[in-house]
Amino acid sequence: MNRVKRLVSTIEHLISTKTKQHIVGGLLFSAAVFLGALSATVLTMRVEAIETDPVKEDRDDYHEPYEDDIDEY
Repeated sequence: MNRVKRLVSTIEHLISTKTKQHIVGGLLFSAAVFLGALSATVLTMRVEAIETDPVKEDRDDYHEPYEDDIDEY
């Protein structure tokens, strides 16, 4: 609990003025927007990867060999 109090006290001391608070707020907002856009990009890429799965496309061309196609040794 003392660590949390010390951390909060340090943060309050670092952003004691309105200017510093606005700078820190802007940085946090920018980080949140960046991470949100990054997650949206990853999710859309994952959906596209699932829709165009090359392994699945290869399986469509595969067929079991007929008995006539197998050479007996």
